[in-house]
Amino acid sequence: MKLDPAKVPGFYRQLGCSMILAWTAMSLGTTTSWPTVIPKIHNDTHTDLDLTFADVQWIISLPRVTAVFVPLMTGSLMEWMGACRLITLCMIPTVVFPIILSLVPSKEMLYVLRTVLGFSNGLIITAVAPLTSELMSPEIRGIFASFRKIHASLGNLFMYISATFLSWYVATAVSAVPLIPLTMLLLLVPESPYWLARHGRIEDATRTLFFLRGQQHDVQPEIDKIREGIAKQPSATVKDQFQLLKLSKNYKPVIVMAVSAAAGLMSGQSIIFQYTVFLFEEANVDLDPFFCTILVGLVRLLASILSAVTVDMINRRPLLIISGLVCGSSLIMTSICLLVPALPRWLIVFFVLIFVVSLTLGVGLVPALVASELIPTPVRPIGVAICTNVSVLVALINTITFPNMLVGIGLENSFFIFAAFNYLLAIIFWLWVPETRGRSLVDLQDVFEKPKNQCKMENMSKRFHHQEVAVLDCRTVMALSYSSLAS
Repeated sequence: MKLDPAKVPGFYRQLGCSMILAWTAMSLGTTTSWPTVIPKIHNDTHTDLDLTFADVQWIISLPRVTAVFVPLMTGSLMEWMGACRLITLCMIPTVVFPIILSLVPSKEMLYVLRTVLGFSNGLIITAVAPLTSELMSPEIRGIFASFRKIHASLGNLFMYISATFLSWYVATAVSAVPLIPLTMLLLLVPESPYWLARHGRIEDATRTLFFLRGQQHDVQPEIDKIREGIAKQPSATVKDQFQLLKLSKNYKPVIVMAVSAAAGLMSGQSIIFQYTVFLFEEANVDLDPFFCTILVGLVRLLASILSAVTVDMINRRPLLIISGLVCGSSLIMTSICLLVPALPRWLIVFFVLIFVVSLTLGVGLVPALVASELIPTPVRPIGVAICTNVSVLVALINTITFPNMLVGIGLENSFFIFAAFNYLLAIIFWLWVPETRGRSLVDLQDVFEKPKNQCKMENMSKRFHHQEVAVLDCRTVMALSYSSLAS
């Protein structure tokens, strides 16, 4: 399906808001890739930073440690102040603290920096996904959500290049520069109409939809659907949301997406992007490890752009399945190259890049998007928070234990384990994840209560009629769902 901006009300305003929200992911990208500067810290004779093996483990892992305690807190903060306001406040320390570290380089300040960035990024990444889904029209939700991955990849590449050509403290300070204008631009983004409606601010929700869809667009059907969804399951507090999680249509998507998130973080993605230089040094590739790291960042950025173009043209479910299989196979081939010294060393870089492309096009992006679509509106803040919490907890365990895995079983066997988790992801997506492309959030609220044969009938209907359904409003999509049920 070719996206026609003229057929999407308020396309360019939605594009602007989405780009601003996606920009926040640059902070996550620079934080994730910051360990690239650690080899330069070891070689720096001008600062007294004697980092031990344990220091390196904890400095790399601290954002994950902090983030473990953040996501469940995010749900209540989002309900209290709104996701947009929360994101704006959290951007301030991501700008201030890297600059402070560059001016006062010390081991203690380094620990503080990584802790604060973990806390801020944990709040931001938990809040941005549901906010983006609730602001965007269904037919363009996927491509706009994928902008986050592009900006995270930009943050990775920006940090990789800075670490290669600048001193570690200058690279640390420079990592905050792209985030300075963002803090002001976030003031232009409206609050979620779903959040406003849940708090009884229907007029504000209507104004927000007029701002996003255009003054000439009839937003009343969308407002009616939002109110209808909230009326079915009203929820304003975290306690209420936990009560609503007892319903099967609410807890099933949370469980499926939380397990998917855990398997995804065990698939090697967090390791490859945090230990990039160390991995290429350990593999004894013929090329300079810093050059290979920049290559990884560049390929990831290009794949992110391709993903943004294609994410709303390809059904999510088959994309996830194929991506999981390709990621697993590329890691197995990397392990074989490590086990057979006679094979050219450049093949290791090649298969790692194949993994990066497949990951970025599928399992690295789409599960977060699908989670924000599948988790019903009344429990979306707490549901997304639970999935994020599981993600950061598993990523923390993975990040802390990987150096010991490297010593204990070697890089090649570690990659075999990561490959197994990629295959597990493909099985999960095949068995339990329904198709979400082009469907409204209201339509998806009850998908886990529908009989399996009904979901299959709806997917078949979408296969033949997706182009027409994609541009219909929420009311018409619901009518089509009821029509499929009747037939």
